[in-house]
Amino acid sequence: MTDGYLNTVLDSHRVVEKVKEGGAGMIYRAVHTGNGKSVAVKFLSKRARGDSSLVRGFYREYRICARFQHPGILKFLKCGKLNDEPYILMEFFQGGNLKTHLTQRKHIPPRETRT
Repeated sequence: MTDGYLNTVLDSHRVVEKVKEGGAGMIYRAVHTGNGKSVAVKFLSKRARGDSSLVRGFYREYRICARFQHPGILKFLKCGKLNDEPYILMEFFQGGNLKTHLTQRKHIPPRETRT
């Protein structure tokens, strides 16, 4: 189901584009149908859904990360299922990842690491 999630609506969010795909899953951007705000949707790959330990880890990731409340950490908003396939809705971050940021910048002043 490579792009079978596109245009799917999850909890008032329409899936609009695939952002990244890895061995265990895919990340999509979805847009709230009412206010237009973007969120990220994480799905497990078909292979990962077949491994009960990876499925348990997916739900554990949500339970742990949903507790975090910090401006430097993305908020995990909801965990659910679409046709028996688990997904996580979380804040969407447009800026790439830390590895890319560090590769481009080489050095981050200490004051920036505190915010």
